[in-house]
Amino acid sequence: MSACRTTGQSGVTMAKATVESRLPETGRFDAIQLMYNLLVQHPYEPTRPFGALFAAKQHGMMTITMRTATSGIFQRWVQIVNPVNTFDYTPALIQFVPSNRLVDVVLVGMRTVREVESCVGIWKDESGRIDIDALWHRFIADQKTNA
Repeated sequence: MSACRTTGQSGVTMAKATVESRLPETGRFDAIQLMYNLLVQHPYEPTRPFGALFAAKQHGMMTITMRTATSGIFQRWVQIVNPVNTFDYTPALIQFVPSNRLVDVVLVGMRTVREVESCVGIWKDESGRIDIDALWHRFIADQKTNA
C-alpha cells in the first residue's frame, strides 16, 4: 500500500493508477482522492469506459480530485512553447474538473486568502463548465465507424 495514504477511516489518497482502479472493489473505503485534470485523464477514459472515477462511482464512493490546475505544469509548458502568451489558463483548468459528472469534490489552491477567494469565484461561475463527454464525442464516433 505504499502507493496510497489512508485519510481517516474511510478514505484513501491515490498515487498510482494501477492501484486506484482496484481499490474501490475492496469495499473498504467511502471516498477516493485522486489526481485528475486536463493533463492527467487516466481516471476517466470514456471511450471504453474505464478508470478510477468510473470504478469509484460503481462502488458508491465519493470522488475527490487534486492537482486541479495541473500544479502549474500546463501553464509553464504554454510559456515554453509560446513565450509571448499572456492568457491565464487557470480558471479554465479549474472549470474542467468539476465539469466531469463523476467528480464530487474538487480541491484547489489554498495558499493565500486571495487564492482561495479567486478559486471560490471560479467554482461559483458555472458558465465556465463544459460537456466533457462532448470533447470525446468525435473520437468515440470515429472509433465506432472504424470498428
